[in-house]
Amino acid sequence: GYDYIHLTYGWEPYEDLSPVKEWWDKGGLITICWHWRAPSTEAEWEAYQKDKVKDPPSFIGFYAPGGGSPVTEFSPAEAVKEGTWQNDFLMADLKKVADRMLLLQKAGIVVIWRPFHEAAGNCGIYPDGKAWFWWGADGAESCKKLWHIMFDYFQERGLHNLIWVWNCQINDDEWYPGDEYVD
Repeated sequence: GYDYIHLTYGWEPYEDLSPVKEWWDKGGLITICWHWRAPSTEAEWEAYQKDKVKDPPSFIGFYAPGGGSPVTEFSPAEAVKEGTWQNDFLMADLKKVADRMLLLQKAGIVVIWRPFHEAAGNCGIYPDGKAWFWWGADGAESCKKLWHIMFDYFQERGLHNLIWVWNCQINDDEWYPGDEYVD
């Protein structure tokens, strides 16, 4: 299994396919998830884009408030709205991931793709439960929209080497993206 956790900010470009290809050629299955890191503020995102800072921020936040540490206030409800800075970030990162998936596709590698894992957190377990990760912070509808945007964008890019896996949890039926979006 692999994780695109360091892709967003260039810590690891994931362009060297040799470990993945070696495993695939030995008959192994490839699974990839994404601990997707998000900026906390628009200013942080703008500084990163414009390289106005000597040491760009690492955007280590992927936990929703109350879900763990490090925390981000990044809003998935805003990310699904065209014209927002959050949507700009979303689409920029989806392009990066799609570019890497296309490299795998060109190498003939099929990927078990598991985005937005554990989206509901413990929302279905406790009355005051919360999402653990930013992609679930604004509830099921925003999370499903994120999934649909990713799925549709990857389809538009011509990706057909992905097996889309939904990671369900207890009492999270309302979070399911739909049969047409999940294998």
